[in-house]
Parts: sequence; C-alpha cells; structure tokens
Amino acid sequence: MLEERVSAIDQLQVTDKGITVSLSIQCHQAVCYWLYHEAFNNPPSGNTFLHGSFSQTNQFLTGLARMGKPLHAGDLKNSYIISKGHILIFTDKELNAKHSCITIDNSRIGGYNQQSWFSSPGTPSEYSEHEYQDVKWKKKGVVELSNGSEGFLMAVPSNQALLFFRGNFKPN
Repeated sequence: MLEERVSAIDQLQVTDKGITVSLSIQCHQAVCYWLYHEAFNNPPSGNTFLHGSFSQTNQFLTGLARMGKPLHAGDLKNSYIISKGHILIFTDKELNAKHSCITIDNSRIGGYNQQSWFSSPGTPSEYSEHEYQDVKWKKKGVVELSNGSEGFLMAVPSNQALLFFRGNFKPN
C-alpha cells in the first residue's frame, strides 16, 4: 500500500566520475520516490533518481494534478472522498503543480519540503507530517499556496496515480 511507503527517505547518494554526492529531496521527488517503490516493489537508487525521469517530476505531478479531483475544505473530513494513499497536489490557478504530498491515514499527510504549505511548521528538504486541518483554506475550493497566492488542492487516488506513474515514468 502506497501510504505505508510514506516516511523519511534514507539519504540517496550518487557517484559520478569518482565523486559521491548526497541528493537533496524535494516534495515532487519524494512523491515519485514512493510511487516508484510501490510500482516496482523496490526503492529507486541514487543513480535512478538522478538519471531517470526524476528530473521531470514537476511535469509529471502537473499531469497527475490535471487528472485529479479538486477538493473543498470539508472534503478532507469525508473518507468517501479522501482516504489514505491519495496524492494531494497544490496547484496554481492554471493547475501547475507547486507542492505534492500523500495522505497516510484518515487525518494526516506526509511529505517533504512542507514548510509554509500548512499552518503547522515543516522543514526544508526534510520529511514532515501534518493534520488535514492544517491545510490553509482561503475559501471553498481555494487554498493558500506557500507564497501567499491562491490555488487549488487536487486529489488523485493511489491506484490511478500508480497507473499514470507506470505509463509515464521512464527508469534510466
């Protein structure tokens, strides 16, 4: 189950020309990491992370968001609409992905780089969890993005996200 994969990711390292570097993980990369792990039952290596389609995670999450269901403030309380394993994607008004995370149970969201997306604090390039109630709703169907502008919160069930991932992700 996808929601069971959502947790802090072990440090990814890649060696290129004899030099080993640690990779910083951002929100879209983390969501794709967990999707990869669920889709292929094996976490991606640092080289897969660096040389596969992980460099195009923003385009991938934007495509996924455009397949999603727009949420309203009360939807997160309704387990018929949102359940564990849903991909949540914060978008601008043009539906371009700005932040992504995954519901890990019926009240919490897990993800990376979540500072300023929720009313509770997050840490840059680190894993954090937030309660559904921490989403910063401006009005029905509109959320506050990290830069203070307005946008949308789109939801994609894990089975739909995994199908889209398998069809669009190209390992190196």
